[in-house]
Amino acid sequence: NSHGMTYVGDMDLEYMYLGNYDELAQSQLGELTTAVRQEQYMDFILNRRVRNTILSKAAGVNRSITADRLKDFDFRLKLLPKAPITQDTYDEGVLELMSPANQDLTVKVMGRERIAFVEFMVSGHPKALSMEEICEGAEEKAGQTADKVKDALQRFLVGGIASGLCVCDREPDLFVPNPTEKPAVFAFAGHQSRKSVLVNNARHQTIQITTVDQKIIPLLDGEREIRALVGELEKSIENGDFNISVEGTDKDGNVPDQSLIIQALIEERLRFYAANALLVA
Repeated sequence: NSHGMTYVGDMDLEYMYLGNYDELAQSQLGELTTAVRQEQYMDFILNRRVRNTILSKAAGVNRSITADRLKDFDFRLKLLPKAPITQDTYDEGVLELMSPANQDLTVKVMGRERIAFVEFMVSGHPKALSMEEICEGAEEKAGQTADKVKDALQRFLVGGIASGLCVCDREPDLFVPNPTEKPAVFAFAGHQSRKSVLVNNARHQTIQITTVDQKIIPLLDGEREIRALVGELEKSIENGDFNISVEGTDKDGNVPDQSLIIQALIEERLRFYAANALLVA
């Protein structure tokens, strides 16, 4: 206040949403008259030591989240389905979602429309999608006209952003949803992978990788095609720096060729990197 600054909010809006707290906390926090005081008591409840706070020099702050204010944003899910979405999911009308980083953090989505929204957003994950893209993609499964789908989607997104189910973005994605012919990994993650199994992706998230990934990721510099990547791993095997074991045989009873196994491994890991926003090409 002494520097003329006004509290706007936290970078993670779900920490500000009273609906994410238990009933006792909701009733007591709701009695506080200022956002700053309310937020400080939330810090006590969460034992939060570090804040990601947005401040402003503006005198008045409008913290309300409305559909009209979201129309120019793109959206992506933070929580993903615990199990694949099937026709039974739609018949039951209930879908359980969980955080990929914390499987104990779950939420249930109710109703055919909302399940349709989630299913289409999952199909493009981790890409951010506009309202129009989600409406068009979910219209058939939602079983509603375009106008009704949009109304329902707007309500879903407003609640989803406040509760932490999804996030909204204005900036273009810094990652690609599919690898190119010469795949490249987010440079900082490539640097981290040389010494750690915890790396940061292009969405500022921490991703856990494996020791196999520590061999593959440093090779993804945008200069090598799949064949060259296979060759590099074969050199590592010859040098004793990397081991691969084969169990079983193919349908004709033959042991699969080593290079084919390595290629399948690389392709599988590339899908993992793409799904976790680690690829930039």
